[in-house]
Amino acid sequence: MTGIRFAGFMALLALAGSSSAAPITWEFEGIVRYADLGDGSALGGSLGVSVGASAFGRVVYESTTPESGAGSGTYPGAVSAFEVTIGSYTVGALEPSPFNAFYVRLEPGPGPFDLEFANGLPAPDALFPSIPILTLGLIADTPGIFPDSSLPTAPAALSALRSFSIDDWLTGPGFGTGLQIYRGGPSDQEQVLVEFTRLEAVPEPATFALLAPLALAFAAIGRRKNP
Repeated sequence: MTGIRFAGFMALLALAGSSSAAPITWEFEGIVRYADLGDGSALGGSLGVSVGASAFGRVVYESTTPESGAGSGTYPGAVSAFEVTIGSYTVGALEPSPFNAFYVRLEPGPGPFDLEFANGLPAPDALFPSIPILTLGLIADTPGIFPDSSLPTAPAALSALRSFSIDDWLTGPGFGTGLQIYRGGPSDQEQVLVEFTRLEAVPEPATFALLAPLALAFAAIGRRKNP
């Protein structure tokens, strides 16, 4: 490798390392395993929101300082986008807003260990008119899956986490591994539960846009130096 090409390679590495403060995106796919929509069941069925339907979504967040006095696990405002699409139905928020009560919670301890992304205030819609809550939850029964109280840059492998369980969401700790769309009222509750089939971190488009021109420029220099 020539000196110029080596310098370019190191510059790319430096930029990649400096991108730790950039937004982190997780994408997920899954299958609806539970759907109780109450009076909205007919509408949900017409939109494709039913047991067995496919789901796709993403959560975007930044690693920030924990809230003062909240221990080491609460990160209000860390999540800037959180959405899920099931059939022809999409719910969530795509832009940060002072009216969106975003928070992220990570609680290490004697177990189980849990990581939770929640969007407390997406806009109400026809299916969930009373403002639903989106929650992405991960539970591990083994120490070390979530190594500390900082926000991870990528999710743990699904095989390392507790398997999806409807009981976790309905009667257990209040959330489990999977995705929940929830609306709770004084006398009734509606919710949809999704089991993940894929959950992974993906590069932000902005990172590609930043690195691609540099990569092309260094490749061109290499071609000129080594015809």
